[in-house]
Amino acid sequence: MIYIVSEENRRRFHHLLTEMHRQRKQVFIDKLKWRLEESAGLEIDAYDCHDAIYLIEAGTPTSGRQRLGAALAHSASPPAQPTIRRSL
Repeated sequence: MIYIVSEENRRRFHHLLTEMHRQRKQVFIDKLKWRLEESAGLEIDAYDCHDAIYLIEAGTPTSGRQRLGAALAHSASPPAQPTIRRSL
């Protein structure tokens, strides 16, 4: 099931948000060795503000890959650059 978590219903889904931040810490800090801030075993950044909206998939085991709730304004990588092909 996919949940939409916003400022209005954040308290109801506190457990899912906590688990999402715990999994982000495991993937980005522990596994990928990114130099990010962590607090109490959670990875929380500037995009995790009061008006962030998250899409969180829950109730399905994660098998070998991270399932992240992502703040809509957040991207873990820069936008893709267009590829330009030139004719010879």
